[in-house]
Amino acid sequence: MWQFTVKYEVRYLRCRAVMIFPLLLMSMNLGAQSSYVKVLNANIDYPFTFPGAIYDPDSFTLSLLFNTIDGVNLTEMDTSGNIENANLIVSSIPGTKLSGYGVFTQRKGAYLLSSARLSYPQQSSLASAFVYNRYTGSLWGKQTALTNFPRPAFLSTVSSRVILNQYFAALPDSNSPDKLGFSCFDADTGIPEWEWFYKKSGADSLRRNLCLDIKEYPDGRISAVVRGFSYRLPPYHVAHFLLRLDESGEPIVSVGITGSNVYFSNHDIHTDGSLLLSGTNEDHAFIARLDNNYNVLWAKRLLAEQFPVAGIRVKAAPDGGALFVVYTIGDLPVISGKMSAQGELLWYRGYPFFEPVVSIGNDGALYFFGSKKYETDGSWEYAPVLAKTAADGSIEGCPLLPACIRTEDMLLPLEPFEWVTEPSPPLPDIPLRVLPATLDMSPHCGTPVPPSPYFVLPDTICRRVCASPDSLRNRLAHHTQWRISGPALDTIIADSSFVWCFETPGRYTIEQEIWLLGCASFHSRTLEVLPDLTSLWEEGIRACRPPLLLNPQSNRPLLHWRWPDGSTLPTFEARAPGLVTLLAGDGYCELRDTLNIAFVSAELMPPVLESVGDTTVCLARLPFTLRPHSPYAEQFFLSGQSLPDSVFQLSQGGSYELAVEVEGCRFGTSFTLTTDSCRAAVFWPNAFSPNGDGINDIWAPLSPEAAAITLDIFDRWGGWVWSSAADGLLAWDGTQNGLKAPAGLYVAMFRYRNLLSGAEEQRTGEVNLLR
Repeated sequence: MWQFTVKYEVRYLRCRAVMIFPLLLMSMNLGAQSSYVKVLNANIDYPFTFPGAIYDPDSFTLSLLFNTIDGVNLTEMDTSGNIENANLIVSSIPGTKLSGYGVFTQRKGAYLLSSARLSYPQQSSLASAFVYNRYTGSLWGKQTALTNFPRPAFLSTVSSRVILNQYFAALPDSNSPDKLGFSCFDADTGIPEWEWFYKKSGADSLRRNLCLDIKEYPDGRISAVVRGFSYRLPPYHVAHFLLRLDESGEPIVSVGITGSNVYFSNHDIHTDGSLLLSGTNEDHAFIARLDNNYNVLWAKRLLAEQFPVAGIRVKAAPDGGALFVVYTIGDLPVISGKMSAQGELLWYRGYPFFEPVVSIGNDGALYFFGSKKYETDGSWEYAPVLAKTAADGSIEGCPLLPACIRTEDMLLPLEPFEWVTEPSPPLPDIPLRVLPATLDMSPHCGTPVPPSPYFVLPDTICRRVCASPDSLRNRLAHHTQWRISGPALDTIIADSSFVWCFETPGRYTIEQEIWLLGCASFHSRTLEVLPDLTSLWEEGIRACRPPLLLNPQSNRPLLHWRWPDGSTLPTFEARAPGLVTLLAGDGYCELRDTLNIAFVSAELMPPVLESVGDTTVCLARLPFTLRPHSPYAEQFFLSGQSLPDSVFQLSQGGSYELAVEVEGCRFGTSFTLTTDSCRAAVFWPNAFSPNGDGINDIWAPLSPEAAAITLDIFDRWGGWVWSSAADGLLAWDGTQNGLKAPAGLYVAMFRYRNLLSGAEEQRTGEVNLLR
């Protein structure tokens, strides 16, 4: 079995990221076995790299490798996932630590091979590899590179030998290129059979060559995938090669491709000698089948929409087909499937484990080794999880995921290259030892909640409000895209969320489309953007007098208000001139308006209308003439009526409203006109005694409201006695023709002018003359 670390580029909306991602692909033929998901209860070293699960078809056992804080745990399991024994492989160098690297791990019979890192305190790690014989307990290790990046390794299936990829960088001041090397060792003793450095003939520009994968032909020849690139400044000259070696490590044949977007990942070899090659091309994965002479039989690009490919692994199936795993990063990263010997896509499916190391069995069964334990409520915690599928890819009691993938033909123009060898120095030994270990596992089936395009957004907002979707469930989507369309707008946002400020009123459609494992789903909502609230009153109001009732209106009905005094009523009484600020809204938009209020009454000096006052008039003097006066106007209104000359003739009594209009405002007063008959009050003495004593010597009616005209005296038989017209007096002195009239009862007739009404009136009454 081989272990690899894959360097890949993810091109995503013009952004490029370089990442390291492990994936394990190995030969398994478990037959009909039950599926399961189990959590390991172990002293895990966090953050951890999982070597993975390695199946041995000869002994029908599974070897599980993972890193602990002490070293590499090697646990043997049966086909149902039950633990048989566990060991701990550690470094014997004081202060150092050994860490396994499962992508380059292989199991065959008694032997287990794994690339590893040897970490020194406060120093960089060194690449290494170790071989353990589980029957004899023998263990040996080699340092394979000066870097901390574990190198590919291969355990032969036709002989007891191990092929290690060695890589030693040139010294900083050296002009020699970095060295690509392979070493062959006896699997039992670790004694080298041959060790070579390799350099591409006649190509000085490709100074660095890295091995990506090692496999073995049925006849024992070695096949390697090599990536080459230069030290020179960008653009780097990148090439990928297939290099075939004989049993002694000498180059036989090589083909490759340069200056293209094709990047090789791994390969596998069928029993007939044909070769399956995987890699990436233009952001997509590809699989190609080559015959024994490196002629391309077919090449297929695997297309999964909006699936940022991190890498691909391929394995030869016994029936001549190709089992593959295409993966990305994250919680839902794997699409597994199978192609026929002719390159036809037979089936595929998706799996929900977090960045797992994946093993493919010959029958298509999968082993996942991931680092997150999920609960049914969507929560998770870091924990090592081992999952095995049935031969049809299902996991009993655990849901799988739909996937969407298709193929298309592609060109893979390969050209021949030559390589030369030179001897390499022996690889240094690494002293290791085996200790007993314990491990237990518990069943668990929890997967992350698949992403959903559902989201929540208000159905109505105001213009210039910035909206952002809520209740998003797209975190685990491989790609998320929003489309906002509406009045004069149609834009696409490729992000997990957005904040958009809507400037133009109208109806908009917001649609989220997400992709998971190449499959798309979407959800949309409509959004009404309202125009701003506008005030229907002027900037200023000039009212006649306080209080002024303000009842604000807008282009849409208002639902809430706030006035300067804290009131939240829909109306407000302004009682003084000045500024009044209103904050109102309709539930979506806010209206803030300031109104300048002025009162005409506050600008006028009193009296605006001179008061008439209540008046009484004699009926005889009707009609009563009213001439109102104001210093501010000459037009007046009486009970709502107006005359051109503003002179009013009142012909009857009553209550009247008098008003004057100033700047369109009426200022008024009320008064009452009372009418009266106006009879003068006359004092009428009933007797007098004209005896010269100075008391009651004369008789005359008295009244301040009457002006005397004539006074006549008659006896009781109607005879004339005395008249004011005769002697010019208006008072009777008790004489008749100059002589004293006899005592007795007389009749007086008094004619006068009523000073109240101006009319002439007459009164007749008795007068008693005493002697």
